[in-house]
Amino acid sequence: MGKYLDDRVVEQMIKKQHTIPLQEKEMTMMFCDIRSFTTLSERMDQRELALLIQEFRNIAVTAVKDSGGYIDKFMGDGYMATWGVPIILGNHQEGACKAILEMRKNLIEYNTTRAQQDLPRISVGFGVAAGRVLIGEVENSGKTEYSVLGNTVNVASRLQDLTKLADCDCVVSKEVFEALKNKAAFEDFVKTAVKGKFEDVHIYKILGLFNEAGVFYSNYLIWDIKFIGTLKPGLMKNTVPNLKLYDYGKFRKKRAA
Repeated sequence: MGKYLDDRVVEQMIKKQHTIPLQEKEMTMMFCDIRSFTTLSERMDQRELALLIQEFRNIAVTAVKDSGGYIDKFMGDGYMATWGVPIILGNHQEGACKAILEMRKNLIEYNTTRAQQDLPRISVGFGVAAGRVLIGEVENSGKTEYSVLGNTVNVASRLQDLTKLADCDCVVSKEVFEALKNKAAFEDFVKTAVKGKFEDVHIYKILGLFNEAGVFYSNYLIWDIKFIGTLKPGLMKNTVPNLKLYDYGKFRKKRAA
């Protein structure tokens, strides 16, 4: 079973006699996929494409697992991951953000290797949301699947879609921002409509985390050392070099285009 499920989930199933009933839990969800994958796949033969997917998944599994998370499922060129359940984690929002920073670093190294081999680079998008979900075994057409259900799942998926329009690699929900505003730096994006939600959702971009010693780390951009010195936990407004802050009107216009 360990070939098909995370070994930590298999262990729980064995302990609970192969049954994990649906339970309501607080957790963090992430959706991630490779940008412009269709265009990329047209430039590669099938073996190259299969190798790319395998290598991308290896990078994802390492980053998610090392940060205390669990990959619920792979979906073609993307995946859905959880923190907080089924693997218990105190600060599940921080775990998800640590995974993003780790993947940013590993993708830089991976793309450097691909460039040396004259292969196209890849870029990804992350959507992260936190909240209460139903998690456990769900039966579908006679088959049982370990799954996560709820509004938080939908929001994370929609936020991942918004990264394409917002021209960034990651956006997080207000719940993630509130949980980490004392230990991470964020850029305020916009309060915007999300498909399937009646109320607008406030979204943020995470720039990096501060460790216990107060040292800031981010594996996304090469920061100007003077700029790093001005960073503090919480919200940064119009101070981030090379990053555009979208106001509501412009963002709406871009979404409609």
